[in-house]
Amino acid sequence: MSADPPLKVHRDGHVVILTMNNPRRKNALTPAMITLLAQAWDDIDADDNIRVAILTGEGDAYCAGGDMADGWMVRPPADSAGVEPRKSPGSVITDGLLLTRMLTKPLIAAVNGPCLGGGCEMLQQTDIRSAEEQAVFGLPEAKFGLIAGAGSTVRLKRQIPYTKAMEMILTGDPLTAAEAYHFGLVGHVVPTFLAPEVVTSVRLPNLWLGSTRSFESRS
Repeated sequence: MSADPPLKVHRDGHVVILTMNNPRRKNALTPAMITLLAQAWDDIDADDNIRVAILTGEGDAYCAGGDMADGWMVRPPADSAGVEPRKSPGSVITDGLLLTRMLTKPLIAAVNGPCLGGGCEMLQQTDIRSAEEQAVFGLPEAKFGLIAGAGSTVRLKRQIPYTKAMEMILTGDPLTAAEAYHFGLVGHVVPTFLAPEVVTSVRLPNLWLGSTRSFESRS
């Protein structure tokens, strides 16, 4: 029996649910997962029948950031699982992590647990954000002598108050879900397990949303 893919893709009508699938390591990002994310964004943008995408994590975590044990920062984003990138390694990383890529379709984050490092940086490129009460949000890179280099130094201070953004970036201290809601990093906090079905209940208009998102991405 083949192993589960590092990114699960489920289609439900006009909605695509992407599930980061590395639960033993809190869905930490691997080269194969980043490669599949980059491919998924391309496929979502190219398919006119897809109106919205949801990004979540398997099990009790959203994404713990880069899997340093897997060496994803020091080798091309393809691994022994045979996931081959369509683009150059640099483009795969920047596209997969949404560093320089913005979708033309709305992207919903369903944060079902820890959202750290690269996971928190991808979160900042989503449009609607829902989180469980036990979720935490952080950029722990500073605690390891690193920087949050996938967009937070630019985006985060535009999305939450400057002083709180810089505190997160410079100290690595996390926010609780309640704090993330208070500062505007997420728009919804729910008390129980956040199944994708809960997020799909967000009342989006039953019409083509791509034109609105595409206009916003160019502004």
